[in-house]
Amino acid sequence: MHAYNSLSNTSSTVPQEHHWHIMFDCSYSKEVWKEILNWCGIRRTPMTSVNEWMWIFRFFKGNSLRKSVCKVALAATIYHLWTERNHRVFRDKMRPPSETIRCIIRDVRLRFKGLQLRLDDNDDNRHASMVMQVHVTFRDKGSTQCSWLKPPLGWIALNSDGSLTDNGRKIGGLLKDEDGNVMLAYNSGSNGATIGFIELEAIAKGIIQLAVLVGVKRLLLQTDSSQAARYINKLCPSTWRTKRLMSTIFGLKNSFEELMRPRV
Repeated sequence: MHAYNSLSNTSSTVPQEHHWHIMFDCSYSKEVWKEILNWCGIRRTPMTSVNEWMWIFRFFKGNSLRKSVCKVALAATIYHLWTERNHRVFRDKMRPPSETIRCIIRDVRLRFKGLQLRLDDNDDNRHASMVMQVHVTFRDKGSTQCSWLKPPLGWIALNSDGSLTDNGRKIGGLLKDEDGNVMLAYNSGSNGATIGFIELEAIAKGIIQLAVLVGVKRLLLQTDSSQAARYINKLCPSTWRTKRLMSTIFGLKNSFEELMRPRV
């Protein structure tokens, strides 16, 4: 944005224009973007331009209604900030941030107006439908039944799982004895970028936080991920993402008298 008046570059009195300034280093664009994020249900303070765009590229991945709203809001924000820049440069006119924000929200709602959407019933989709004021038919998520085989006599099974969805990344698992009784369980979030990494993270966390701590002697690893099973059985090479996790898992092998790898 042309750097003068409220958009001036503090390091110089000479007008300077560059893309990092307009998106989102100047106080005007930062204020607008912060309010648009807040409207989208994201309460955070924008960072410096380079870091902000790195966050955008990570966070805006996905195809949920919320992510779609965020993407359209980003496009509308860029358009109206550039329009504001042109008004200042060529017409010597300025709009308050509140007016630009109003125009962005109007355009985003127009984009979704009249759509008949059928979506999964979750908090993100409900919030997005309320913000957008659109009609949504919510699908019942239902439930998926699964079962694990009992471990052999004298063994303890580690049943682990990971999930990667638009609503987040999670891992969890449990230890079961030879009778199928649950001994301990765990769950947490994950920072993994791929489902293969997340599944391996679930296994590593179960080994470190449960099996080693309670003194399991014979551990059977069970996972529903064929990719994770292939990694652990060394049927495919580790990637740069999974190399450290694989080193952790194999490094703990000596903590057990026997460690049975999952079947592929």
